[in-house]
Amino acid sequence: MSHSPPRRELPAGVGAGVAIILVGILAYAFITANILLGVFVAVGIGSAVYLLHLFHRLVVAVEEIAFKL
Repeated sequence: MSHSPPRRELPAGVGAGVAIILVGILAYAFITANILLGVFVAVGIGSAVYLLHLFHRLVVAVEEIAFKL
């Protein structure tokens, strides 16, 4: 059975999509004058995305170890 090596990086569109969403949240916050709430939401989403990225790296590392066995 042939195994393909695990993918190391996320697609480039994921980073662009996250950036567009965060800029959209901050723009909406400025328009509605809820700047502090918008910043909290953007920081929360950014932190969640960063934690998901770290989890993705962990999964890729475990897959690479399993692939080498």
